[in-house]
Amino acid sequence: MSSFFSKLFRNPFKWGPTNGNNNEAVLTPGKIIWKRFRRNKVAMIGSVILLILIVLAILAPVLTSYERDAINLRMQEEPPSSEHLFGTDRQGRDLLTRNLYGGRISLTVGLVASSLQMVIGVVMGSLAGYYGRWLDTVIMRITDMVISFPFLALAITAAAILGPSIYNTMLIIGLLSWTETCRLVRGQFLSIKQMEYIEAAKSIGASEFRLIWRHMMPNALAPILISATLIMATAILVEAALSYLGLGVQPPIPSWGNILEPARSMTVLMNMWWLWLPPGFLIFISVLSINLVGDGLRDALDPRLKN
Repeated sequence: MSSFFSKLFRNPFKWGPTNGNNNEAVLTPGKIIWKRFRRNKVAMIGSVILLILIVLAILAPVLTSYERDAINLRMQEEPPSSEHLFGTDRQGRDLLTRNLYGGRISLTVGLVASSLQMVIGVVMGSLAGYYGRWLDTVIMRITDMVISFPFLALAITAAAILGPSIYNTMLIIGLLSWTETCRLVRGQFLSIKQMEYIEAAKSIGASEFRLIWRHMMPNALAPILISATLIMATAILVEAALSYLGLGVQPPIPSWGNILEPARSMTVLMNMWWLWLPPGFLIFISVLSINLVGDGLRDALDPRLKN
């Protein structure tokens, strides 16, 4: 009995299912990361909020009895009531329904745009970091050129040239926001390339493709995932800005950004808060929750944190 308690209190974090050699549990890297993330209460709150927003967007047809684009000119700009919990807009459409469906568009744009920029940034950064020399120079000069322009001004110009649509919005955000990921991956590859296990893999004849995608990329994955969450939050904000200006998602397709469009009027801002406050709050809470999840991932994936 004394040996049982001595093992239990010697290292309580290793107690659990045992391996075949001893009585101590084997904690895999995934379990360690999840344990660290779970202990971060702020990150868990952000995860729950984000999950709720996703569920509300998916279940939009179930949660409302109104059609997304149903117009009722007799109910224009009605304040919140038992019939319309979020009120109605200028066309008499139910704003609760519009905001629920708008969440689908805004979150999808953020996810697709961030995925696109991740693909471009990871490929460009890995090539620059691994091969170096003239290829690194060319990629970095392209990166510097894109960074040198103000992002929002360049996005507005591109949207005006290509035309406003949901697909162009995702394409513009993805093609203009890959530079940060590219520089991050390049820096990681420059460091990992000097490791001894990379030299060992080269000595046994591992191909360049295997070196990059099987040995180097997994070790650079942690900062990439953290960057992806933060860029998704930025993509939602950029989509909202472009749609608010009429250069993003076009009505009647709702997004949180174009639902905010009536707020250009001072009369609406002062007297019709239900037209702009709900979508503004949803943008705020979604971006905040994504940032909280990103901060939690940063702490959980940091190998320097032992406790």
